Amino acid sequence: MNIRFPTVIGLATGLLLSACSPTSAPQPSPSTTQLTTHLQSAGALYEVNFHGSGDAQPTAVAQALHAGPSAQSLVNAPETLGFSGVPLFTSSFTDRVNHTRHVQATFKVTNNTSSTLNNLTFLPTSTADTDGDVSNNASVPTIAGTPFHSVQLFDGSDASARAADLITVRGQLLNAATGEVSVDPAANPVLRKLDVSSVIAVPPAGLTANVLDYGWRAASSLAPGESANITFAVDIQNVDINNPKADPYNFSLVLTPAQDDPALAVTGSAIDPSTIQGTVSDSALFGGTATLISAGGYSDPATAISTGIGSAGQLSLTLPSTPPRSDFFPAIPNPGYFSSCTFSGTTSDSAASIAAYIGFNAYSSGADPVATMQEQLVSGASVEGAQVGHLYTSQPLTLSGTVDCLFSRTKYELNLNAGWNAVELSSVNSTTTIKTLSSTARSVLKVTRKTPGVTVSLDDTSPITLHPGERVTRNATFLQAGAYSGTVKLSTNIPGVSVEPSTVTLSPLGTQTVKAESWPLGNKTLTSAGLSSIQPLSLGTPITFVAAADAPAHGNSFTSSNDLLIISEANGTQLNTVDLRVYVQIPSVCVYYPPYNSISMNKGGNTVANVSVSSVNGYSGTVLVSVPDLPVGITIIPQTVTLMPGDTVSVNLPFLASTDAPSGGFYASFSALPAPLAMCGYSSSSAYFYIFP
Repeated sequence: MNIRFPTVIGLATGLLLSACSPTSAPQPSPSTTQLTTHLQSAGALYEVNFHGSGDAQPTAVAQALHAGPSAQSLVNAPETLGFSGVPLFTSSFTDRVNHTRHVQATFKVTNNTSSTLNNLTFLPTSTADTDGDVSNNASVPTIAGTPFHSVQLFDGSDASARAADLITVRGQLLNAATGEVSVDPAANPVLRKLDVSSVIAVPPAGLTANVLDYGWRAASSLAPGESANITFAVDIQNVDINNPKADPYNFSLVLTPAQDDPALAVTGSAIDPSTIQGTVSDSALFGGTATLISAGGYSDPATAISTGIGSAGQLSLTLPSTPPRSDFFPAIPNPGYFSSCTFSGTTSDSAASIAAYIGFNAYSSGADPVATMQEQLVSGASVEGAQVGHLYTSQPLTLSGTVDCLFSRTKYELNLNAGWNAVELSSVNSTTTIKTLSSTARSVLKVTRKTPGVTVSLDDTSPITLHPGERVTRNATFLQAGAYSGTVKLSTNIPGVSVEPSTVTLSPLGTQTVKAESWPLGNKTLTSAGLSSIQPLSLGTPITFVAAADAPAHGNSFTSSNDLLIISEANGTQLNTVDLRVYVQIPSVCVYYPPYNSISMNKGGNTVANVSVSSVNGYSGTVLVSVPDLPVGITIIPQTVTLMPGDTVSVNLPFLASTDAPSGGFYASFSALPAPLAMCGYSSSSAYFYIFP
């Protein structure tokens, strides 16, 4: 089971890091003078700048990164982080066997808060530009998903391409006599596969932050005023043993400090089978709505069980006396029903149906799908990480056994009363265990952000008809999944059709991050499928589809469409698409010959084909009807036709086949120059030809 780190430290906590110089010195030298720089800590990440990694004793400095508009801003911090002194220790060496340069720096970290920090851990964090405009960035973004930036060679030139060669590791020691490298027992361990789903990282302005799932454990418990050592170590791989100037010499590492979620250490609330209540900490949900997630995933939006979230995050839901009928499903698979599932065990009622719920889908006040919420057990659980589920049965039910399905397994250990029951729910890999809950169990309400993204819906989904140079406006609603914020691009995959505005800026809903969960339950799967009936507060933003003056013809009501509105991040990463039906209509001509007939003749013979020539989209003018791509030996005598808007004219086209014309059948398309060619309803402007021997 993953170790959990649901809370970030750094906004309102005062960690005191011992560093080597003021932040204003770009290349600090060791100094015995105590220097203190107070920086804004409200939401700040941390940064360790390594200089001289190729030297025997490199230098390093730690500082906070600001969430404000300037990396040097010192204003209005409710708490401050002080950086003072020099690193306790720095070192570097080259592992010649593995072509690796190791560099490390040890600092003193002090808990400058009034609370004990549990399992204090520093997590590498990548940052990225939100809108492609570097002028509004308060700090340099890290490189390509790594936690490193400002990677330079000895001469100061850019070495960003080598960022992937920088690997965060535990501190190491070199035995100079033998050349052997070993773990530094005094260095902090690096823990991996951590649960960072609820870690809040507030990056400098203009950037997004992604906390990585590994990091250095500084201390298991750090009381107010206590200090501990923290060693940050990096391996530079693929170094040139004979030319160290060709390898990274300076670089910066971005970090987020985190601890165990304090909410999980408190006593929690007693659990009521028919009531769910608690306080939501995510401000993006204040004033929003929470909708229960049904195990079946089939909740009718009109009957979904929902409740409001108060302006300060209060939530209280009394479950209905009887759940909606659509939420019930068989506790045990019926014979022939979901035949891939089988039950082994005992039950008091093999035909019992239950309704089951595990947490909520949570929405902002504007109906943005921000998060899921579960009742996290903090005491009385039989396994770590277990959660509370609410099950309803109309009759008392005992159920002990296993339901095996194709891709999942559910273990039941239940003794249920008629009505609502609170149960313990835990999941390991594809196996979910549901058991009767201890009467002493207590829980807290845990919020887990959905994966950030954007969905767009149009108020009018009818086909969009455009002529070159025309514009059509539709009202669009933008929903910020996972409280996504930033600037997104709008475009289409339709030639000659663009969208105005081409970018939309979505303001922040809150300041948390990431993760979605799914729990198998019997022959169902608990997912985020429970949808509420809430609607967006407004239609959002008018967007206009614009056909360029030279846009080609596109689409018609007789053929299928794969037209898309594309929503992308500023860097081009596609976030989502919306299906469209777009017709770009230009004046054109259709030439029709019945598709169930063929134009046939013998070698050395001739024939006349009667075709219908029609004006499409108001075409007016004279055209020359022909078949331009006939095989050698087959000729046509083109015919001139004059059309008015709406006209259909019948034309005889003479064809001749020489004695050496190829035998057999083939398709060929008509032309009606200078007009563009159009579809004739479901048929293309083409015909099937056959030449007899």
